[in-house]
Parts: sequence; structure tokens; C-alpha cells
Amino acid sequence: MSPPQESVRYERKLLPLGIPPDQVLVLIQQHPAGFREAYPPRYVNSVYLDTPALGDFHDHVAGLPRRSKTRIRWYGPLLAAIPTPSLERKQKAGHVAWKESHPVPPLTINGPGWATSIRTYIGQAHLPEPIRPAVRLRQPVLLTRYLRRYFISSDRRFRLTMDTDLKFDTVTRRSNHAGLIPSPIPVILELKFPPAAAPDADRITNAFPFRIARCSKYILGLKLAFFDSD
Repeated sequence: MSPPQESVRYERKLLPLGIPPDQVLVLIQQHPAGFREAYPPRYVNSVYLDTPALGDFHDHVAGLPRRSKTRIRWYGPLLAAIPTPSLERKQKAGHVAWKESHPVPPLTINGPGWATSIRTYIGQAHLPEPIRPAVRLRQPVLLTRYLRRYFISSDRRFRLTMDTDLKFDTVTRRSNHAGLIPSPIPVILELKFPPAAAPDADRITNAFPFRIARCSKYILGLKLAFFDSD
């Protein structure tokens, strides 16, 4: 199935390793593209869903050209009642990405039983028929939380996000979220732009002293949980 043309975009991740967040912010503000904040900063929370065999995880690690991620996303507090969550299916085909977003009923994430409550929640949610089978094959695997700042270039063709304070929780840890696993990467930048702006994307990225790299928060979190946490 082809995505709606208005939803298609290119994405590039940049990792300013060794540069403190406050200095990264200065570099964004001094960029020749004239980046300015588009929205107030806010915390972004996601519960990622995957198959029992972690099929989406392995597709991303293998670098398959066609892959997807499924998550429930909300903004603001982690443990309070969540009045307007959304279920997102993020698709990628080669270098092109697009996202489907569907509103779902209010939700609460609280304590060590969050994974079980999400499983029940998915079963009860009224989702569109095209995505319902794929979602019901998946189960909660990883919780992510980070602080996001939003920027837009002066010509409004390029959007840039700056993510800090990235932390994770997993089903197997059975935590109450008091001790989330911190990310070893302090800052992740993501440049997003439509296909029509692609010829000028190198000009944007080359003006930063950062390297472009693959960096999926979902992959990073699972690797930390499986190999670096208790």
C-alpha cells in the first residue's frame, strides 16, 4: 500500500557525541538555516509493541529496506491519567518514512503491571480494520521517555527535533518506573523534510559538526535492557 504523498518525509538522525546539550542548543540557534523553536518543549512517552519473536526489532537491526514500528504515544506526565493517547504505525521504505496515527481511548500507565494493562487495552481498542490484525499480533515490549524540543527553519521546509533525558523501561524489569534505564547517548537530533527539500538537505546537515548515524530509540532501549541492565 502506497502512503499518502503529504505524509511522506525523509529523516536523518544526528548524534552530537561529546557536546553538552546546552552547547548543542546554541549550535542549533546559530545554524545558517535560521532554526527557531516551533513549539514549547514537552516530554514524549511511548510504549513500543512488537511480535513475541521481536520481529520488528530484528528487521531494524538487519537494516531491511521495508520495516515498521508500532507504538502508543502520549505527551506530558508518565504516570498520570492519559486522556488523549494515539496509536502510531511508523513505516519505512528505503530512505522514505511515513506515519499513521489513530486516536485510542484514555489510558493509565502505573506500576509494575503496565504491560498487562496494555495487552488488555489493545484487545479492547477500536482500531481501523487495515491495521487491526498487525497490532493484535504485537505486545508491549519497551517504554521510552524523553524531553523533546521542536525547531523549524526560516523557510519552513526543515523541521528539527532535539531529544534529551532519554530513559527506558521494559516488561521484564517489572519496575514502578522509579529507576528508568538512562540512555548513554545524551542528545539525539532528527532532521525531517519532504522529498521536495531533499536537494538542500546536505546543506543543512553539513553546517552541523555532528555525524549522521542510524539511531533508533527502540533498538537502543532493547539493547540496553538485554545486555546492559540487571
